[in-house]
Amino acid sequence: DRNDLVVEWNAPGAEQVEIIIESDAVDDALDVTLSGEKRRLRIPPQFLTPGVEYKLEILSIAESGNRTLAEGTFRVRE
Repeated sequence: DRNDLVVEWNAPGAEQVEIIIESDAVDDALDVTLSGEKRRLRIPPQFLTPGVEYKLEILSIAESGNRTLAEGTFRVRE
């Protein structure tokens, strides 16, 4: 549901977490960098287009610079 989409993650030891949401079907991308203490991000509904499949990347960045990437996809209900 585009009006209630929340991304949640668990990245212990992360100094920063970067959330990237993009789609080949739309020209816009959402790229947000948060403190490693954060564990969730509400996605603004105006960013999402019903019926479109999006790629989600969660990049955990440690103080040492080590990076761990998790990715997946989701589709917004029409």
